Amino acid sequence: MLGRLLAKDKRLNYFSTRVNAKDMGLADYHDIIKRPMDLGTIRRRLEGKRYRSLKGFSDDVRQVWYNAILYNPPGSEVALVAEEFALYFDEMMHQVFAEAQREHSEIIQRDMHESK
Repeated sequence: MLGRLLAKDKRLNYFSTRVNAKDMGLADYHDIIKRPMDLGTIRRRLEGKRYRSLKGFSDDVRQVWYNAILYNPPGSEVALVAEEFALYFDEMMHQVFAEAQREHSEIIQRDMHESK
């Protein structure tokens, strides 16, 4: 669900591939960005079932936004888009975790009721 919603926004092209600092002339990129991450890498990890938890996935997505906000000048289009998606992603993840907790609570209540 989240992936389909995010994939529709063309502004995500900023984050779709790994930053090629050398080709882009960003000599200081790897001095500032210690953990590069991009949405293409995340997609490949998802397809390869490399995430063991939702937390690992969400940490990587948050890293994309963090890197863009950290490296790009405040108020630049890339930084603003990253800030917007960071907020959107956190809202979506909050909903996912809230739903999972509700389902977990329902299962526990059902199991307690059935064991009586």
